[in-house]
Amino acid sequence: MGYVPREKVLIVMYSDADKMNRDFSLAKGTNAMGLYLNGVISIQSPSLWIGDEDNLPEIFEKEGPIVHEFAHFIVDEVAKGNYPVWFTEGIALLEEYRENEVSWGEGLKGKPYSLEELNYKFNELDEVLAYKRSFEIVKAMSYKYGMESIREIIKYLGEGLSLAESFYKVTGDNLKNFIDSIR
Repeated sequence: MGYVPREKVLIVMYSDADKMNRDFSLAKGTNAMGLYLNGVISIQSPSLWIGDEDNLPEIFEKEGPIVHEFAHFIVDEVAKGNYPVWFTEGIALLEEYRENEVSWGEGLKGKPYSLEELNYKFNELDEVLAYKRSFEIVKAMSYKYGMESIREIIKYLGEGLSLAESFYKVTGDNLKNFIDSIR
């Protein structure tokens, strides 16, 4: 994303997935490989989810949570916490795609969520479809306007503008109309 943090980023590695889930009050049955919260990245030890010890470093680099969670850190730091959840998830998934060619939700079918649904009901939506839609939108932004535009949008969020205002200031387009055009 072209950003270097001012300070080192703290990464906490858990050797017990249940403890990590309890520490972050995740719903029973939820098993997060990694999370970002308040400037700290927390991850499960790769030995908990990678069975192939011979290729552990390669698998961890390609399939692990660091790229995704570090993208959340960057968005949070630059935007100063001023962003909708769907936007930071879309950026994190785009970074996974750019780094490791991971295409979230490929082949999944479902009605595309609207901007209003993403902004106000993200955590109530089908999680996989909501993440997929977020990825589709941010990926389309990067294709149409370029990564530099996404960086500028994040910068304007950090100055206190809304996402719609930031998007318009950078692209000259209406965010809702842009999202509605992506099917």
